[in-house]
Amino acid sequence: MLWLVIGGANQGKSSFLHRRVAVTGVQEIDPVTDNDLTLASVAQKIAAFKSEQRVVLYHFHILLERHGGAVSEIMDQLIEWLCSVAVERDLYLEVRECGSGIVPLRKEDREQREQIGRFLTRAVAVADGVVRMFCGLPDVIKEPQWSDDILVADQGTVAFRLYLVRHGMTEYNQQRRYLGTGDMGINERGREELASLYEQGHFPPLDFLYSSPLQRCLDSAAVAWPDHPIDGLDSNFRERNFGEFEGLTYAELCTREDYRCWLDGEGRAAPPGGESGDSIERRVAFGLGELICRCLRVYRWHHWGWMPETVRGIPKNGELFHAVGLMCHGGVIMEIMRILGFTDFYAWQVTNGSWVRLQFYYNGELVDETPIVGGRSAGSGS
Repeated sequence: MLWLVIGGANQGKSSFLHRRVAVTGVQEIDPVTDNDLTLASVAQKIAAFKSEQRVVLYHFHILLERHGGAVSEIMDQLIEWLCSVAVERDLYLEVRECGSGIVPLRKEDREQREQIGRFLTRAVAVADGVVRMFCGLPDVIKEPQWSDDILVADQGTVAFRLYLVRHGMTEYNQQRRYLGTGDMGINERGREELASLYEQGHFPPLDFLYSSPLQRCLDSAAVAWPDHPIDGLDSNFRERNFGEFEGLTYAELCTREDYRCWLDGEGRAAPPGGESGDSIERRVAFGLGELICRCLRVYRWHHWGWMPETVRGIPKNGELFHAVGLMCHGGVIMEIMRILGFTDFYAWQVTNGSWVRLQFYYNGELVDETPIVGGRSAGSGS
């Protein structure tokens, strides 16, 4: 399989390959550290490696530059050679994009840039997969085709488990006040409760951890998974904007006509100055779709032979799945469950620090089972 990792200068291509691919048994070739390397000597090196042994070839554009303007004369042979190598082993090629920025003054530099651009165009066409790096973030712009044997083998297997975790207690939670987009951290009680749950093994080991950007979620993630950095923030999972109801209790609101009407409509209307149920549904549904796509991409990457740095990659009961955590809010968890078709909306109103576990198949479909709740439902009384 032939993979291209492309991008501009200093975008994190080499470090990405080193983290994701360069594990035990992988052969690494880098013309930056070996000034004598040429296209011919690299071909000889790879030919001497054991069959099926992975090869990571860094800074391939430097080899093209060393070959000079004659690259165009051997372009067909070069592409044919890369394809032949990729038949018997996984070949990862790092190439810098040189087609943007200031046009070089020297003619030879302009010709060199053109040669690399022509090579990339040809290489992308024949590559199995292409990853473009930008500011250290990978974007898969060409994916390998799923083979029939993978599709058959993966029918009915779980690709990932998603844990929807409610943040720890805040002062407003403790006082039973509405807390939406107000950016309040967890209080001392919340921190102690989460720490106790952590000591009890309540929070499962994760491969990836995502979070709402609000401070109470960031605080909670740091306590629940102290050794796991947050892999991404998504504002689609922030709590609802309660408008004029923010910071008030039921006792302070129950005499207001607009509040009683809001409750009669099961909270789907927008509070004065706040967010409607349809609005939160749209953004949470979008965020959930993006999160599922991200999880499935990681699952596919395992089949392609990539080794994401945070993935343990240990089969559990004969299955390989990933555990993904989303630190978010009570209202968001209930909205996700409603979006996924679980009808009893308030049954999923979990307490601070509790979680709901969902499972998804490799094709993105939800496993047809009753989700597991870790902790307590707010209405359980236990």
